This record gives sequence, structure tokens and C-alpha cells, in this order.
Amino acid sequence: MKVTEQMRLDILRVYRDEGSTAAAAFCANLGLSRGYYSALACRRGVAVKKSKPLTDDQKARIRNRVPIDDSHDHRWQWAIQRGAVRA
Repeated sequence: MKVTEQMRLDILRVYRDEGSTAAAAFCANLGLSRGYYSALACRRGVAVKKSKPLTDDQKARIRNRVPIDDSHDHRWQWAIQRGAVRA
């Protein structure tokens, strides 16, 4: 069976709007491999947003994170003694 461009667009639409489970079922109904949508989406650069937005609590924890003070690392002293790197 030859897959037309319209069928490809329909598969990508189902994948983008309804998700991977619906796209796999749609491909199976068309007589294609259940994983056809995945390869097609990869080739066409279509991706479904997979992550959820951060909650306010997660954002606050990220903002309150204290960076590590590495100014006493012996490698800094070595780098200062060595001087600037010339290319």
C-alpha cells in the first residue's frame, strides 16, 4: 500500500493532537506499522510537548538554590599562576 502525503499529514495531525497511543492505533487501522508515526514525526521534525510546566514550588526551589563556592579550589591558584592562554 502506498502512503500518500495526505495520509502522512493525517498521521502527524493525530500524533500532535491526540498523542502517541492514538497515532499508533491510527497507523494500525491504515495497515501500517504501529511505530510508523514515530519515524515519520522524527523525519518531519514534529514533536509533542512531553514535559509539564514547573509548579510555583519547583520554581521557588530552583531560585533559592545556593551556588557552590569553588573559589578555594587548588586548580584556580594553578590557573592564576600559569597566566593567560594564548592561541
